[in-house]
Amino acid sequence: MLFKNLSLQLVCFICLTRKTFIDIMKDTKSINQFFYNKKRGLYEQILNIEIFLDTIF
Repeated sequence: MLFKNLSLQLVCFICLTRKTFIDIMKDTKSINQFFYNKKRGLYEQILNIEIFLDTIF
């Protein structure tokens, strides 16, 4: 009985750990996407400024 209880606790722990790991990976992907979009937006702004300056001069 003790072994069965322990193995059930271990399975629950593994499932919770796996779910937490998956959640962390999803959060990491979201954060990376956020910074990628910010960087991409910054590059586009710089490009627009360069095009604007080229048309003036």
